[in-house]
Amino acid sequence: MRLTLYRQVNRRWRYYKLSIFKNLFGEYMLLRQYGSTSNNHSSEMIDIFSNKSEAIALLEFLQFVKQKKGYIKKAQTVQRVLKLDIPITEEQYVA
Repeated sequence: MRLTLYRQVNRRWRYYKLSIFKNLFGEYMLLRQYGSTSNNHSSEMIDIFSNKSEAIALLEFLQFVKQKKGYIKKAQTVQRVLKLDIPITEEQYVA
């Protein structure tokens, strides 16, 4: 499961990526990566959970918090930057 959110701050785009992986020990890891799209420096954090539902719950909570701060999904970002009048869904956008 992956989620990438974007936000524009001072005419620069910032990103926040959330990914859930299962490690070799059967635990679930929530990987958070964040930084600016204008440089290659990023930061990351890893949270480890015993079951997938706990990892998904934190992912959904972080998505809610970041969207309150102004982060949006990729398809919405493309639509906003290009000022499109037609709706774009995540499935229609191909990177």
